[in-house]
Amino acid sequence: MKTIGIAAILGTALATTSISLGAGTATAAQQCGSVNGWSQVSAAGSASCPFALNVANTVGTLSLYGANRWATVNAYSPVTGLNYAVSCERLSQFNVECQGGNNAIINLVETNPGLGIAN
Repeated sequence: MKTIGIAAILGTALATTSISLGAGTATAAQQCGSVNGWSQVSAAGSASCPFALNVANTVGTLSLYGANRWATVNAYSPVTGLNYAVSCERLSQFNVECQGGNNAIINLVETNPGLGIAN
């Protein structure tokens, strides 16, 4: 059983938590930086920061609002040298969560929705 709770927006602050990957293991989300309209990109599970940033670059070109709040993207992992399908969903006005590959979890946060290209 996988319990996901990567991040929650509290006003304009990001509170990072950990995720449970079953069998009592937990992996903290690693902050990877910002890119392409996303003010914060984090990686958890099997995701590396270079992969998470590639996912953020790809998702940043999509509109994930209204009926189109879900999308599947393909992103390259510089660590494995492979491309992976990743499913992304807008969880709130500021937050998109992506999952895929080999149990990779990527969390994307916008500071100013409507100002970036992630709209």
